[in-house]
Amino acid sequence: QDASSTFGNLDISKPLTSSYNTYIHANSTYPMIVSGDLYLRASNQFHLQGEDLTVMGALVNETTSVMDMATGSDFINTLDYTLNGSLTMSGGNATIHGRFTESSTGVLTITDGVFTNDKALELPATDLSGTLNMSNGIFEISHMSTEIKSTFVDNIAGGTMRFGSTLLAADNCFQPAGGTVDLINFSGTGYPYLQIGTVNWLQNLTVNSNIQWYISGSGSTQLTIKKDLIINSGGLIGTDDVLYIGDDWTNNVGTSGFNCGTASTVYLNGAVATPERQVISGNTTFYNLSNLNTSAVVEFAGPITVNNNYYGGGGGAACETFITGTPISIQTLNLTTGNFALSTSAPVVSVISFSQGGTVQVTNGSYTVNDLVENYIGGAYTIYNGQINLTQDASSLVDLNANLYIHGGAFNVLGGTDLSYWPYMASGSLTMDAGVLDFQTVGIHLYSDSFTENVTGGMIRTAGYFTSGSGITFFTPGGGAVELYGDDYVQVNMAAGCWFHDLYAAKTAPATVEPSSSLTVKGELKVKSSEFNTNGYQVTVGE
Repeated sequence: QDASSTFGNLDISKPLTSSYNTYIHANSTYPMIVSGDLYLRASNQFHLQGEDLTVMGALVNETTSVMDMATGSDFINTLDYTLNGSLTMSGGNATIHGRFTESSTGVLTITDGVFTNDKALELPATDLSGTLNMSNGIFEISHMSTEIKSTFVDNIAGGTMRFGSTLLAADNCFQPAGGTVDLINFSGTGYPYLQIGTVNWLQNLTVNSNIQWYISGSGSTQLTIKKDLIINSGGLIGTDDVLYIGDDWTNNVGTSGFNCGTASTVYLNGAVATPERQVISGNTTFYNLSNLNTSAVVEFAGPITVNNNYYGGGGGAACETFITGTPISIQTLNLTTGNFALSTSAPVVSVISFSQGGTVQVTNGSYTVNDLVENYIGGAYTIYNGQINLTQDASSLVDLNANLYIHGGAFNVLGGTDLSYWPYMASGSLTMDAGVLDFQTVGIHLYSDSFTENVTGGMIRTAGYFTSGSGITFFTPGGGAVELYGDDYVQVNMAAGCWFHDLYAAKTAPATVEPSSSLTVKGELKVKSSEFNTNGYQVTVGE
């Protein structure tokens, strides 16, 4: 046809006794234009062959009918398009300006190209009730809400699905094997929402929007993302919802990129079993956050705030959290098992309440706890540089029932009451070759031989007493020093057969240090600034 030629209404309905194929000629130089409606009847096939088609009215392809288009094709439908048969795209662009409906018999196949429905937002929502086969390309509902019905069949291995308004999915019908869901700009009023239903998931979710999206419409819901979540603009609102994230969380917006509410929980479940880390990046505030990943390290690579609970060992002892970003602020860190480690990048980590049992490792930076849940120091701690600062409330104890490995830096214990028993009704150990272990409020009492000491360097400091129970045999350091400091009178003693390597009396005058038993000091006894009164006991130095 020439440039000015058009069809009125076009009804493709070849008789069943003939070939059902209709083609736009491959040598066509102008688009085929249908000024009215186009009907593609049952069992008929319409092949665009890389050519262009514009339908000014409605398009209905009936059940078992086939329409296909290839690279170079531009298919424009001005009014409504009801897909009862199949549309196959191996390239080109299909643009539906009217309402798009896919019935339960409809099949849309996209191996390449772009399918866009840009109808302005109105009710009811766009229904997807048929089959979507997708390995590449783009499927976009620009403005309308979309409802994925229970009859929907998803054969989605790749490509991108873009939605500009609310996306709803019936239970157990949206389980793509690949691809990305992209939340784009919203043209309506209020807020759109993403309600995927149960036993459903997304592989990847990207937010490139002008607004925040609710994770559910009303009530709590679950959103499972098997791989990556990327927030580039706009954001997500999680009020009382549950999110499962299989791989990386990237928030490029900042704190407004995720509104955690006061009851939401994000689970880092490591669904992608790869050697890589599960990286949480961008300035993000969570309410509850739980590490369930037992196959890869979870890395906090940006400023992270947890307003309620972080379960560092939610999946068990194999869970590891690695801190490279700063600052990190956690209301309650539950680490009854698992590993929590600070990197060489010197992050600053503050924890209001800490439940122990797992392992804390500080390579550099600072790890500060305002209150210990337990009535003791427990689990395991390793420090190479930087600081560990543990504070206990004034009515609770700081008995040392942990395994400490101090290779540098400062391990400070503040607050507590009475003395720190090493250990009390448990076991513990101290391995130390450098650095400082400083009990700044209470003294130290060597209580039970279920403690193992391997001190070859560094300094143990206390502002209180340093005493030993009778019959203790474990304290025989090969190096290092014990320093008694502060402005209060203290006593020091040691069980027979045990000793200090170096002992420093560094009290502020007129405070004194007085032995309450005979003492053996293998190395040096230094009286720095206080009075050292032997109180009539034998003190052997340099034995």
